[in-house]
Amino acid sequence: MPVVLVQHIRVEWSKRSRGVSSGALALGAPMPSAETERLQVIFDLPSHGWLGLDLRAGERRFVEHVSHIYPSLAHLCSGLCDVLNGAPTRPIVFYLEPSELELRIAPESDNEWYLSLMWFRDHRRSAMPAPSFEFRSTPFMIVSTFWRALRRLETALPAAEFAAQYCEPFPTLEMASLTKLVKAGKRAAG
Repeated sequence: MPVVLVQHIRVEWSKRSRGVSSGALALGAPMPSAETERLQVIFDLPSHGWLGLDLRAGERRFVEHVSHIYPSLAHLCSGLCDVLNGAPTRPIVFYLEPSELELRIAPESDNEWYLSLMWFRDHRRSAMPAPSFEFRSTPFMIVSTFWRALRRLETALPAAEFAAQYCEPFPTLEMASLTKLVKAGKRAAG
């Protein structure tokens, strides 16, 4: 797979995967704590209405290409704002044509939240699958990791070029709200 670096964003071209999770933990195996691993979120540059999404934590990895059909980036920004305001996210759905990927972030305790990605065959949600990717950490750590990836994506291309490549503009208003909350969280943390 050729790897190209563009303004510090990794772009990796590969065949469309269906939730590749190399090194994923077996179901029921204990997940390492956030103290021993770090969450990484990487968005590829958009191309022809598709956007690569890559999540990593320790040995676990999830890679998928999502369609512009649903306003997923705007919903992601809004959901991350919810988390910083202390509320679990509404399901954030990424369209994979025809399957769907659902991201949720919910509290497990006062300072530990659970991020899960579930892959559904279609919109009907007829069966609840096992998570394709999961991670536990503080809400601010989860949100700030996504925020950094979204900022890199937002600044990687001029707005008009992003809109042309993704077939939808970057959600600047939702991102501005998220940025405001993240900066307030950083100030509060000292």
